[in-house]
Amino acid sequence: MRNLKALRNEILTLAGESFQSLGFRKNKDVWLLPLGEMQASGWLGLNAVNRRDGRVGINPVVGVRNEQVETMMKELSGDPSITAPTISISLGYLMPEAKYLEWLFEGAPFDYHSECHRMVRAIELYGIPFIRSKSHLETIIGDLEQGRYTHNESAAYRLPIAYTLSGDTNAAAAYAKQKVEGLSSRNDEAARRYRDFVERLLSYGQPK
Repeated sequence: MRNLKALRNEILTLAGESFQSLGFRKNKDVWLLPLGEMQASGWLGLNAVNRRDGRVGINPVVGVRNEQVETMMKELSGDPSITAPTISISLGYLMPEAKYLEWLFEGAPFDYHSECHRMVRAIELYGIPFIRSKSHLETIIGDLEQGRYTHNESAAYRLPIAYTLSGDTNAAAAYAKQKVEGLSSRNDEAARRYRDFVERLLSYGQPK
């Protein structure tokens, strides 16, 4: 059986060459697509795993990274290593099947070059239009409010930041305080971290 690590690396290299032709640029373990003056970037992550059945599985995740939101997220969370998207979704849910989809690869005689091309094409057809449709901060706020393309913990941090950046500091404060009240019975690390975040958020921009 072919070494799966070598196969995975070859597939990621092939895909990367195609991503560059679409305008993506590598940033650590993800790919970013500049969106001009939108102060946002398209975000693409490839969840590549070596499967027990001897194949490589890849689940592409696409999203939008609002650079202002994420810069403020780094500052207020105290984690300078964050490279996450502001909103994101597994590519398969954007396709006609609307379900989780994993591309599967194996060595020759399987034509993994063609399968890689099909995966990249799906990203181009379904992922990039999603990215461009979600590039405005107002659109991201609406999705975070509805819990779309996010999860509870991410929205709890990013929605009040997005409110603040949009100029609605009252909404940011009200949302953050409500979340803190919901943590009144908790004193675990996650709860303490969120309280610290809210304290920094509420004093953001004020004279020190």
